Amino acid sequence: MLALDLLLLFLTLTGHFAACVWTFNRLHARHLPRQLVWSADRVMAAGTILILAFYVVRGFQQHVYVYRGGSVTGVDWIFVAHAAGGIAACLVAIPCWIWPRIVFRVPAALLADQVQIIDLTRKLGHLPVSGREAKLLAKIPGNQFAQLAIHTKELRLPRWPKELDGLSIVHLSDLHMTGDLTLDFYQETFLAADELRGDLVVVAGDILEKEACLPWIAETFGQIQAPMGQFFVFGNHELRLPKIEPLEEQLANAGWTNLAGETVQLDYQGQEFLLAGNATPWFGSEPRIADVHNLRGSRDQEQSAGLPRILLAHTPDLYPWAQRHRFNLMLAGHTHGGQIRFPFIGPLISPSTFGFRYASGVFHEGPTVMHVSRGLSGEHPIRIRCRPEITKLVLRA
Repeated sequence: MLALDLLLLFLTLTGHFAACVWTFNRLHARHLPRQLVWSADRVMAAGTILILAFYVVRGFQQHVYVYRGGSVTGVDWIFVAHAAGGIAACLVAIPCWIWPRIVFRVPAALLADQVQIIDLTRKLGHLPVSGREAKLLAKIPGNQFAQLAIHTKELRLPRWPKELDGLSIVHLSDLHMTGDLTLDFYQETFLAADELRGDLVVVAGDILEKEACLPWIAETFGQIQAPMGQFFVFGNHELRLPKIEPLEEQLANAGWTNLAGETVQLDYQGQEFLLAGNATPWFGSEPRIADVHNLRGSRDQEQSAGLPRILLAHTPDLYPWAQRHRFNLMLAGHTHGGQIRFPFIGPLISPSTFGFRYASGVFHEGPTVMHVSRGLSGEHPIRIRCRPEITKLVLRA
């Protein structure tokens, strides 16, 4: 009976954990009041601790962890209901975790992926963190927060004209400038990004969330220049700033263009294409994209409707929107690759309405290829089996 009891306890707590992860990912995927999200996180954490304590006390007192027959009275109802819900959630969650790993195949759109690893701690000669909590987290065994992965990926895009073959984009995301990581961490990162010599450079949001780091923009973003320009959208963490205008001004002074809700027409070797930005649901509005199938505009709109198009967004949750508007390529971040990736299971914490489905990497569904960056940092400097990254994407016809 003890073995059965422990099995039921395992299934119950696994289901409870899965339900908490599911809720956490969806809460952090939406534009909700920060206080509400913060409170919900604390309630889930406190509830989990109390439930674990109840099971421990129950096991010691009654030598039974879930429920073992007899009449259901008093507090037994809590255990029966929680166990039933936990086991049901577990039976749903386990296939959802395992099946994607079994069926996943690297999309044919990814032609090549070369990677170089730079140990920034060794290169800088010190641990690039500041503050007691950050230093403690940085010393966790296996923490890869300072092992920068520099990827060069070749992507074959659907409907991509041969005139644009070879166009290169340096893709960064999720810098999270808070002061936990030192300025020289970001300086080395932008130096490495500049050395990739992309035709254009994009940053997919969550740039800075502490006013004290505003002077860092000139010393990091100002280091990089690309022949076709530098573009960014904001993410959800910029909402933590008292005002967004000072950051926007600093980025503009460094030569960067805010694409949120905007579309620009660029030229590469005589072939034009569209670059659009969508920072919803946190900033701006959806960019107006001419649809070749339902035009009600000028001749210029008609010509632009048929141009190849690339979308810069913060969250991969906008992938269906990009597919509906027939973007050839979408670039996103936000999920940090999960930050902690378990063997075989992979990432669990991934703030998206799709959960871990688009945590990081290359995806090709429908008419659109999407690249989701693992980003450079996070709210806390911890990365297990999930190095920070910058990526140069070379686009192939």
